[in-house]
Amino acid sequence: MPEGHDGETALTPEAIAEVRSRIGQIYPAKPWWNVATSDVIRHFAEGYGDHNPLFRHSDYARQTVFGRIVAPPTFLYCAISAGGGTGGIGLPGAFAVQRSDEWEFFSQIYEGDSISGIRRLVSLEEKDSRWGGRIAEETMRTDFYRNGREHAATLLSVSIRSDRRRTREVNEKVVREPSLPVIYSDEDLDNIAKLYDAEEIRGGKARFFEDVQLGDSLGVIVRGPLSVRDIIAWWMGRGAPYMKSYGFWHDHVVRSPGIGIINPVTNVRESPEAAHFDEELARRSGMEGTYDVGMLRVALCSSLLTNWCGDHGVVKRLKVWLDRPHYCGETAWITGSVTGKTADGDVAVSLEMKNQADKVLTHAEGLIRLPTKANVNSSPISTI
Repeated sequence: MPEGHDGETALTPEAIAEVRSRIGQIYPAKPWWNVATSDVIRHFAEGYGDHNPLFRHSDYARQTVFGRIVAPPTFLYCAISAGGGTGGIGLPGAFAVQRSDEWEFFSQIYEGDSISGIRRLVSLEEKDSRWGGRIAEETMRTDFYRNGREHAATLLSVSIRSDRRRTREVNEKVVREPSLPVIYSDEDLDNIAKLYDAEEIRGGKARFFEDVQLGDSLGVIVRGPLSVRDIIAWWMGRGAPYMKSYGFWHDHVVRSPGIGIINPVTNVRESPEAAHFDEELARRSGMEGTYDVGMLRVALCSSLLTNWCGDHGVVKRLKVWLDRPHYCGETAWITGSVTGKTADGDVAVSLEMKNQADKVLTHAEGLIRLPTKANVNSSPISTI
């Protein structure tokens, strides 16, 4: 086992300077899936609880204007989820928390398409925070491609990097006190179940641009209570870049010694993802307990949009701010409304995700292209 690395990288001036020297360099993304087969798309959709039949059922999709399964907008996360997610910019072992993801989509992804991407670090800024002391805020840009040539989307992802040791010192009280479980009554669980059963998926019934009014509700969806099972299901569909088995994990640690988090009880190195499902490792990272994955929350927001716009609508833009962690045991309610209409036929929307204590977990903005009554029967368009 490599010596001198404990998975708690310090953000030294030298480390920051080295990373800054790589700003603008282009790195190939490593996809979890190279080809968007029907099974791959279905597993991704089911990994974040999306029941939309356009993403999951071939018989249904063949009857639509597309003639085949369509991937959810955030399916392109799969193109960056086989490791090297930071483009090789450095700071292995530094704790990372997503702050925001901003998507712009130019083309839909269909069953049978190949996916790829390139990544670059756009900026790295040092800041002070109450949560992690001295932190580094990094902005990564990823450009995604369909079938090797068509520009499908751009993602600007902002993350906070800190070293776990310093974060524990700043959050000493949080680290010492385990999080209390959320207790649900039978009535609470029945109300959640009713919302699952009542979830509306627009599907093949076109929602026309002309019929949409400012202030219209996008409806509500519920997701939770969040469990480790949900987080594992997300990784099964999207991919988990550092969760490798046996000798593959050993080889990875040898190549990147700082990548592992050392379990203080067993002295065994765990993958960075372990902080999401291991209570002790989560608290050693400055969290109150086990918690969700930021990309998963972005995908949940996209569910509300695709449910509302139906098969004939497409999501053009989606920006999601992750306001606080979504801890295991919490339930999330996602709501939204129409905030504007453009001359080009697009609808602007806002979204909000709150937990059972009415705390805002996430807020978001989106732009959706809806059909008009004059063009609803036109041929499907792959480019948005």
